[in-house]
Order: sequence, then structure tokens, then C-alpha cells
Amino acid sequence: AFAGPVSAGPSPTDIKRQQQTAARLRQQVREQGGKARAAQDTLRVLAADANRALDAYQQARERTAAAEAVAEYRRQQLEEARAQKRAARDELNQYAAEAYTSNGAVGAGLGLIQALLDSRDVDDFAHGMTLLGSVGDYRGQVLQRLRATEATERFAASEAEAAAAAAVGDEVAQSIAKRQADALVARQRSLVAATDASLARTRMAAADAARRLGALERARRVAQQRVLTAKRDGNAASSGEQGQCTGQSLAGSANGRLPVAALCPVWGAPGQLLRGDAAAAFVGMSRAYAAEFGEPICVTDSYRPYVIQVTLFAQKPGLAAYPGTSEHGWGRATDLCGGVQNVGTRSHSWMQLNATRFGWFHPSWAEPNGNRPEPWHWEFGG
Repeated sequence: AFAGPVSAGPSPTDIKRQQQTAARLRQQVREQGGKARAAQDTLRVLAADANRALDAYQQARERTAAAEAVAEYRRQQLEEARAQKRAARDELNQYAAEAYTSNGAVGAGLGLIQALLDSRDVDDFAHGMTLLGSVGDYRGQVLQRLRATEATERFAASEAEAAAAAAVGDEVAQSIAKRQADALVARQRSLVAATDASLARTRMAAADAARRLGALERARRVAQQRVLTAKRDGNAASSGEQGQCTGQSLAGSANGRLPVAALCPVWGAPGQLLRGDAAAAFVGMSRAYAAEFGEPICVTDSYRPYVIQVTLFAQKPGLAAYPGTSEHGWGRATDLCGGVQNVGTRSHSWMQLNATRFGWFHPSWAEPNGNRPEPWHWEFGG
């Protein structure tokens, strides 16, 4: 689900407001550089903790999904075992019915046969049938199958119970991880707000406000130029300048098959789409990035339809995710450019420091020491 509209980039009103802020700060300027630097050091620690917490929440969410899938598989195994047991008993019931219409010892012992069939103990039934001399090779095979299905049923019941318990445990772990991530992000946002308030009373803040104003104006021009280029190249349908986008519920949707109405354009990234909540958070992050670098965040890839996932997996099996499992297919992952894709650049460092306060994070597997380093890949964990 998604609440709230997705804003396009900074408007003339935003820029005018920044002009007023810069003018006010020039009149209120005081030196507080040491305090600001100390706050930034704390923010770096919190940002790293928040990134790890969001990553842990994502992994817990994946473990919960896997555990639920195992539990469902075990339930299906149990139902199948019970069905096989019923089939074997039905076959022996049919044999008893046929014996009733025949002559000889089998017909005379029908009462015992029926009593044994009603018993839950297969060994008792087999012993009774042997006493009646009524177990042939084929019936003996049925009895053996009945014994095997009962053993399978007991095993499947035990496994189903264990899998259900594991799923509940993983769901609890996911809930705990989510609360921890939310708490860290809240602390990070609180610290950023306090730091901004402090900087507003310093000469650094005044200079920064003036710089941000110029950066926002440049970023707006860059975004407009990107849209014009996209239109010229035939990609005007999703220029990223569509104003308000409210999206729609994703309930019942599958990976890579999200409805178009649930996707929203990304400011300054023509042709790129994300699910509503991820897009709203990304645009807020991109505006903050623009105030620092003078351009929106550069995006090379966002929502990835299933058919594209199949194509990429065929082209890059060692790099692309298995079709239907990519976070791109849920519209909550992006591949970034413009310097963010290179570890050690100022833009990549900015993302490491600020992304989590907008709900975006860099997954552990994509870190330089991860099993598949991808500095350009960032995900939405909200």
C-alpha cells in the first residue's frame, strides 16, 4: 500500500523559500562549526547502524517468506500422505466387500476384517488377515503400502508442525528487526533535524543555504533538460515530471507484474518507475541530493518487469537475480549512476550517510566485502 502523493522536483515556490531561508540565515549567523562536526560524526555511526538494521530487516523478511513456503510445502506433503493412506484403506475396504459376496473362510471372517479395518493399527490388521489366510501377494503389497503411508504421515505431521513453528519464529524475528530499524531511523532523523537547526545559527549554515539555493536552481534546469532529451529520444511517456502520483495498492500483485497504476515516475530520471511509497521516498532523497550536488540522483534502472528479468538472467546469469526474485521486480530497487556507482566518490559517500533517513539502504551482499559487490544497487526498506 502507498500513502501520500509523489512530488516532482523543487518548484519555483521551493526555490523562493530557499532564497528567504538564505536571507534570514545571513542575519542570524553564529559560529558553531565544532558542534556541527561532532553531530556529523554521530550521524555517521547512526547511519551505519540504520543501514545494518534495514538490511537485517530485509533478510528477516526473506527468511519469513522462505519459512512460510516450507510450512506450506510440508502441509501439502501431509495432505498427500493422508490421501495415500485413505487410498490404501479404501482398496482394502473394497477387498473386504468382495470377500463378503464370496464363499469360504474369507466370507465367514468378514466381521473380523471389518473390525481390523476400523482399527488404527496396521500391524493388527495384517496379523488378522494372515490368520484368515486371506492375504495374497497383491494384498500383501497393499498392506505394505499402508504401513509406509502411515509412517510417511507421522513424519509429515511432525515436519509440518516444526515448519509452522519455525515460520512463527521467523515472523517474530522480522517484527523485532523492523522495530529496531524504525527506532534507529527515527534517531537518525531526529539528529539530522537537530543538526540542521544548529547549522541554521552559524555562518556555515548561511553559506550552505546560499550554496543549496544555487544547487537547487541548477538541479531543476538539469531535470528539465533530461526530460527534453527523453522526449526527443521518444521516452516522453514517463518523463519523471508528471507532478502528483498517488499509486495504488499492490495487494495480489506478483514480482515483475505490478499494475502500471501502482508505479510512479522518479523526478529527474526519465523513464524510471518505482512503487508509490518507494518513489515518494526516493524523490525526497533526490531533492536533498540535488541541494548538495546541483542535479537529481542519476538512475539507470528501477522497476524491472518479469520479461526483462528473464532476458537479463539469460544474458548475465552470474549477476542478475533469478526471474521473479529481484527487488527490482517489486519496484523497490534502483541502480544508480552519476558517481554513486563508484565507492569512495563524494556522491557515494553522501548516499551512505543519508540514504537510510529516507528508507533506502545498501544491502550487505552488495557491499565491497559482500558476495556480489554492486555499489550502484540500492533498495527501499520502508
